[in-house]
Amino acid sequence: MMKLTPNRNATALITSMVMSWALVGGALPPNQPIHLKRDVVVTGSNVMLSDIFAGIDAKTDTIVAAAPTPGKQMNIGSRDLRQIATANELSWRPTSRHALVKVMRESRSIPMKLVRSAIEQAITLDLPGEDVEIEITNRRLRLAIASGHPPTVKVHDLTYDERTHHFTCQISAPADNPAAVRHSVTGRVYEMVKMPVARTHIRPGQTVRKSDITWRRVRASQATYNTISSFDELVNHTARRPLIAGRLLRRTDVQPQQLVIKGDFVTLHFRNAQMSLTTRGIALESGARDDMVRIRNTRSKKVIEGKVISPNAAVLQLPMLAHLN
Repeated sequence: MMKLTPNRNATALITSMVMSWALVGGALPPNQPIHLKRDVVVTGSNVMLSDIFAGIDAKTDTIVAAAPTPGKQMNIGSRDLRQIATANELSWRPTSRHALVKVMRESRSIPMKLVRSAIEQAITLDLPGEDVEIEITNRRLRLAIASGHPPTVKVHDLTYDERTHHFTCQISAPADNPAAVRHSVTGRVYEMVKMPVARTHIRPGQTVRKSDITWRRVRASQATYNTISSFDELVNHTARRPLIAGRLLRRTDVQPQQLVIKGDFVTLHFRNAQMSLTTRGIALESGARDDMVRIRNTRSKKVIEGKVISPNAAVLQLPMLAHLN
């Protein structure tokens, strides 16, 4: 956490407040025990006398300095403490030049998820219909707001280079505070796409069903020409190797479901407007739907070709009709 030691302006502010208090008078009852506090957390925008010293009467309490910004720390050193004590007629003096009070402003952190979301929404206003994700490059960015304020973010002065995909902007929090400190943000924009992936692990040889598939949002740069991008490339296909849940799939990871298996009996069909013929044969090779496979006619022993139409069924093309018998 960054420590903020009072600069000349902060010291001048403390001195000014001390002198003002001395002019109007703020003496405490004599011999009242006063003790210096070491670590102080304030909730408001000001540091009170009672925040620094224990034993201050509520009637004589007063502002001695402006509080640091939320999440920051301000150190009040020996010299300023002496001035404050003298001006308020406190029965306290520093016993060492190293006397120090650390004042922290109570705050809450803004989640970086909210920051990214606000910037992504601002970018998509200039890129309608696009799904984007950003990566913030200044990783030390931390946002804090005073307790009691809503964790909201406002984006200012956004610029985006479509060629390099880099952006710059200013952000402030909370969004409804025009006096909030602005922070510079830089980063990169990534186009996002949805790709089908396995919902659960799928074993080799297992037929992929529609219920086995879900969609995953990924960066477009992760997909290649060989990446499966549609349900049709997966459903009713057979896994050639283990398919890991959630992982992008390649076209070589699956193959069309084999409806005809080499060595199995196959029903052969031929139909036209004049007739319908059916016979049986033995598949000489395996095939998926619409594949042309070689089949041996069990009666004539001739080898013919048929187009796979369903499990263990194929349709003959007209030139093959003569080989049925």
